[in-house]
Amino acid sequence: MATEFVFGLILALAAGGYAVLPLWRLQSRPEQPGDGVEKEWEARKREALAAIKEAEFDFAMGKMTAEDFAQIKGKYLALAARAEAALEQSRVRSSPVGDRAQVLRPRFCPLCGEAQPVSGRFCAHCGGSLAA
Repeated sequence: MATEFVFGLILALAAGGYAVLPLWRLQSRPEQPGDGVEKEWEARKREALAAIKEAEFDFAMGKMTAEDFAQIKGKYLALAARAEAALEQSRVRSSPVGDRAQVLRPRFCPLCGEAQPVSGRFCAHCGGSLAA
C-alpha cells in the first residue's frame, strides 16, 4: 500500500513538473531583439488578414450581404494597414543610421505617380510593378 502511494506521488510530481517546465523556460528566456511591440503589431496584422479571409469565405457562401462584406473588409484592411505602418516605423527606428536615409527616401509608381511604401513591390493604387 505504501509503495503504491509513493509511486503515485512520484508520478504526480513528474507530471506536474512536465506541465510547468515550458512555462518556466518561457519566463527565464532572455528577451530577443524582435520581442514586444513588433510581435504585437505582427499578430494584429495577421489577425486582421485572417478576419478578411473569413469574411470573404462567408460572403462567397452567401452568409453576408455585399454591404456588410464591404464594411468588414474596409475595417480590417484599415487595421492591417495601421499595423503595417507601425511595423515599418519600428523597422526604421531599429535600423542603423546609414540605412535610414535609404529607408525614408520616398518612392513613386512609374505608371501612376502615387507615393509608395518602401517595402512594396507593387503599386497600392494601380497595381503596377515597382521593380523599375
